[in-house]
Amino acid sequence: MTSTARKFNPGLSRGLQYYILLHYLLTLGGSAAFLFNEGSLGLGLKALLGGLVLLAVLSLGLLMERPAWAFYLEGWRLLLTVAVLLQVLALPGLIWAAAAYVLISWGWLWWLRGSVGAAEGLATHS
Repeated sequence: MTSTARKFNPGLSRGLQYYILLHYLLTLGGSAAFLFNEGSLGLGLKALLGGLVLLAVLSLGLLMERPAWAFYLEGWRLLLTVAVLLQVLALPGLIWAAAAYVLISWGWLWWLRGSVGAAEGLATHS
């Protein structure tokens, strides 16, 4: 029996590929910092930071699959991540870097909003 299936090819724009790569690298760096310092953290903070890492990986993965709501999830993830890190790190001056990070990322997402939506070229199951 011969079955024909189309290969999964979400056809991501170059800008979206760079956005996802940059944020995966930031997530990787944040995960490494979390793991190197986990011995000095309380259980609640470990759960919160681990949840943020999980949310980042989920959100960025969904941007690659491009459901219509992935754009909004990523925007909320950015805001939540910065809010938690500002509270946890409590470093003066960090608020400006965090604000710049969120504004630049939101601007980049807004610019890419046409690239995030219903994906074409998804494999069909018959």
